[in-house]
Amino acid sequence: MNRSIVIHLKSSKPAARVEAAHPTENNNYVMPKGKPNPLTVAQQWLGSRLVLREAGHHSLDGQPAGLDVIMRATNAVLVANGFEQVVHSDRWRV
Repeated sequence: MNRSIVIHLKSSKPAARVEAAHPTENNNYVMPKGKPNPLTVAQQWLGSRLVLREAGHHSLDGQPAGLDVIMRATNAVLVANGFEQVVHSDRWRV
């Protein structure tokens, strides 16, 4: 008789995805002085909700979004957290 030996190896779990901390979780967060780059501020505050592409076809919450939509969403989060809005354009005000 031929006998086979079967060995079951435990597969390692995939590495847990670590989300970047929200800017307000850092107690000493200060909005940049002067005119900060709007998309940099948006990236900090919207995190994984925002996908920026070099070609300029950005998306917010999985939907295509232009700069005005992105900045209104960013300003809504800023106001909700007690910070001043980024208002290079009046269209961005919430």
